[in-house]
Amino acid sequence: MRMGELAGLGENSRGSVHLRVRSAYSLLEGAIKADKIGGLARADGMPAVAIADRANLFGALEFSVATKDAGVQPIIGCALPVSGIGEVPPERWAKTPTVVLLAQSEQGYLNLSQLSSIAFLEVDAADEPHVPWARVCEFSDGLLLLSGGPDGPVDHLFAGGKAKEGRAALAEMKHVKANRIGAARMGRLRYRRARSSATMDSACLAAIGNHDTTPQTRSRRRARTSASRS
Repeated sequence: MRMGELAGLGENSRGSVHLRVRSAYSLLEGAIKADKIGGLARADGMPAVAIADRANLFGALEFSVATKDAGVQPIIGCALPVSGIGEVPPERWAKTPTVVLLAQSEQGYLNLSQLSSIAFLEVDAADEPHVPWARVCEFSDGLLLLSGGPDGPVDHLFAGGKAKEGRAALAEMKHVKANRIGAARMGRLRYRRARSSATMDSACLAAIGNHDTTPQTRSRRRARTSASRS
């Protein structure tokens, strides 16, 4: 059965897929219960949805079961804080930069579990959970990498006019083997925030448009859009 068929979506459906949903297991970042995400995704016409809590997989099981029961393809991911890539962000970036990793296979899930454990077990007790970039590269099989957007290790470089350093950080990301996925679709996708000549294909990454998900329903999104325009 193809992804989305249980949700009643045909082959011509163009429903979007949220890839960075944070649940209540992301303290101060998410409020949706993990087992409610699938129902909300189905109501919004999505064939699939990904959970990506900060540094943990606590909601993975209940999310997977409930989302599958709702007829939506569950995708397990993690918003993983990383160090050792790019430069140390300015102080106004309150938290360690994150990348989003999505499991594509059983091996990918096992590696994601390993990285999540490393984030807590291989750091000093006083430090925020994070993973050195070298360890991400070590456990990259079966994973798909998203750069992290405004919370990632690249955005603040381009925002600060450091295009050279930003391109270097993107190039480091090519070591994650997930770059093979979607490579045929890669084009000269410009990093919009930078508005420079830096391109995602220079880092051999799959180009995927995504952003953080905040409103839960279409009506709330319309309300939010109207408020932003007023």
